[in-house]
Amino acid sequence: CRRLRLSNDETDHVQWLVAHQDDLADAPSQSQARLKRTLAHPLRDDLLRLLRVKLLAAGEDIRAVMFVDEYLARTPQSEID
Repeated sequence: CRRLRLSNDETDHVQWLVAHQDDLADAPSQSQARLKRTLAHPLRDDLLRLLRVKLLAAGEDIRAVMFVDEYLARTPQSEID
């Protein structure tokens, strides 16, 4: 990030995504509390996009991503926060 001359905010963003890149990989089997904690984070949409791309690039199953998409569609944001 430093070599790319990213701002501190951009660096923090990238570091959080890398540190949490697999947090949603087992979303269907996670407790509601753990899932909600992850989905309440402001970078959750970027995290979900990262996981989708990572799984597709590896030729792996994207059921976890589809599960989270469906969960977000049926769960009010006020219930997640």
